[in-house]
Amino acid sequence: MPKLEPKQIQQELEKGLIWPFYWIYGPESLKSKELIKRIKKAIFGSETVDDSTASFSIQSFDASDADVYSILDMAQSPSLLGGIRLILIRDAHLLKSAELLVDLLGPARRLSQLEAVCIAVSKDFDARKKFSKALLEKAAVVACEEIPESQREAWILYLAKRRAVELQPSQVLHLSALDPWSGIS
Repeated sequence: MPKLEPKQIQQELEKGLIWPFYWIYGPESLKSKELIKRIKKAIFGSETVDDSTASFSIQSFDASDADVYSILDMAQSPSLLGGIRLILIRDAHLLKSAELLVDLLGPARRLSQLEAVCIAVSKDFDARKKFSKALLEKAAVVACEEIPESQREAWILYLAKRRAVELQPSQVLHLSALDPWSGIS
């Protein structure tokens, strides 16, 4: 599978297809946060991470101090309350022995066919590594590139609408000129 765009993942989620492993990388944190939020919603429905049922099914790891065996164990163990287990791996580019996670990879499937979903968030994607080649073949690799200036206004209006904030055209112009501007999410 080639690298995918966030919009492609969103379309798959709307069709009820979920990958067992997502590798989300790039400098644009707003896009990755939105994508993770949509994946969580597809898995847990209207439940939020604050809901106790969903929070028991979510496990987070920081790759700088996580053991790959702990991640594997968590992914292969059933959720405490049943259902899907969601594993979030932050700073995944720092994960040692990542190639051991290859057993968690596979094609997009219906939610009922999955026991766990892993989301690895990384600053980059090094296609030269053996594990990266496996990711490209058997996982959803999603690039979250910086939002170009030509699309900033649309993103600002989207964020304002989501937070029920009305902005004047001069405010939108000012916000789109900020650098870095995506940190305002």
